Amino acid sequence: MALLVAAADGLQETYLKRVKTYNHLIGLLSDMIDRLVAEDPAAGLKDLMYHPHPEVFKSAAARYYWNIDENVAEAMVKAIAEANPDSTPLGKQARQTLRAFESNRKFGNTPSARAAAGQSKPYVPPPQEPPVLRTVDRKQLEAIAAEVGCEPLVPLAWPSLRLKRTHLDADGLPIGASKLGGSPDMPTTEEWPRFRSNPLSFIAQINLSAIAQYREFTHLPESGHLLFFYDTDLQPWGHEDLEPGSSRVLYVEPGSPLVRRMAPADLYEELQYRPASLEFFVDMTLPGYDIGPMSEDPDEELPDLSDEQVDELGRLREAVSAYQSGDNQPKHRMFGFSDGWQDSMHIRWEYERGWEATPYDRFRMLLQVDSDEEQTEAGSKGMYWGSGGRIHYWANRSDLEQCDFENVQLILQCT
Repeated sequence: MALLVAAADGLQETYLKRVKTYNHLIGLLSDMIDRLVAEDPAAGLKDLMYHPHPEVFKSAAARYYWNIDENVAEAMVKAIAEANPDSTPLGKQARQTLRAFESNRKFGNTPSARAAAGQSKPYVPPPQEPPVLRTVDRKQLEAIAAEVGCEPLVPLAWPSLRLKRTHLDADGLPIGASKLGGSPDMPTTEEWPRFRSNPLSFIAQINLSAIAQYREFTHLPESGHLLFFYDTDLQPWGHEDLEPGSSRVLYVEPGSPLVRRMAPADLYEELQYRPASLEFFVDMTLPGYDIGPMSEDPDEELPDLSDEQVDELGRLREAVSAYQSGDNQPKHRMFGFSDGWQDSMHIRWEYERGWEATPYDRFRMLLQVDSDEEQTEAGSKGMYWGSGGRIHYWANRSDLEQCDFENVQLILQCT
């Protein structure tokens, strides 16, 4: 038991160092919990359910539910969900677990129901919820703002493109199609990006012709492709390390012959991701609470918000969040404001790069990729950033207008 708890406590520190080692530790922890259940089912599982790491909680909760007492397990998970807000990884995982328990009851897949039917208890995944993506366009935002009396703050919103992904069993998309994960489509003359001699993971591919109609706020070329890569083994934080080369964005010019490239042999399989097709939807985004001078027109400056306006902005954000309740898709998006976990990435970049101009008119969030819980649930081929955060590719606006992606900087944020 002491060894198991030590392994659990070491997870939080280990994932910061080597993701591959972290994944192996999770597998080791799962095996150890299985042995614990076999030897003394109740001992220690309750304590592990209150461990702050979501992977430890998830493993212990599932085993208590299926092997000991489903009602006690659900009561404990409900208490953990109430004690931890949804903004924390543990709170988010607890709420997902509760939804899984509810789905089990709905479909008669509980331990007691299976026992009554003469079936064994091993876990059978419930049917997945249908994907729901709820975006807010300009007119909807104006209507929401009118309901809560915050109309003057609507001009602060920036448009973004939410990315709705649909998982594929194999990378059977047409060459050049937009995708998340899978294998990139690259010219044969282009070398696979590496960092410190190790290959980077392929994250996403964007066919620019598919989003050409949004050039008014993307400032991207009308055609060509963007390929996104990242060192998902080391997972550098970016804004602290500023590790040049640990993330790359390749621009493939229109007309370049493309071929589907398989990952290098020395890229770990768990650092290669399931393919998913992408659809794009306009979604208005609001700034964080640490807003500085900015407006919808990046060349026009507005004064800092007053305390009253900051409160109104918070009220508007809550109203938008309520409107989007039920959205179960990861927050993958291009442009707009980030769904950051920590302080403003605009301000941090301004500080560390030493720029003197207003940060909001200097650079844009090119791409945000969320931790994809559905992919993680499917096995090792899941995108999981830090403790369940997001990665963000940032670019200078003037660079975008000149098709220069050499200086794109990645920042990872999580709780």
